[in-house]
Amino acid sequence: MKRWKARGTCTRRGAFRLGPWEVRLGDPFGLFEVTLRYPDEAPLMVYPPVVRLPALTVPRGQAAGRSGLSRPGIEATTDAASVRDYLPGDSLRRIHWR
Repeated sequence: MKRWKARGTCTRRGAFRLGPWEVRLGDPFGLFEVTLRYPDEAPLMVYPPVVRLPALTVPRGQAAGRSGLSRPGIEATTDAASVRDYLPGDSLRRIHWR
């Protein structure tokens, strides 16, 4: 078994197969050339680069691991599976108009 190393840049992540291989060897003057063929394939897994994330700060008064609805217009609902009558104070966006 012969080993060799090569360097390259991967532009896409995922699972790939490398091979079959063909290696051409020759002298600098072009007097002879030898071609070696290797039918084997090898797996290659390309992962995204690992980068350092900036420090995350939790706003005061909000416990870590909990999330609230902080964007206006998004409301939690517990009535997703049923229809009920309008109640004073309901958002007009939650009314089914049909």
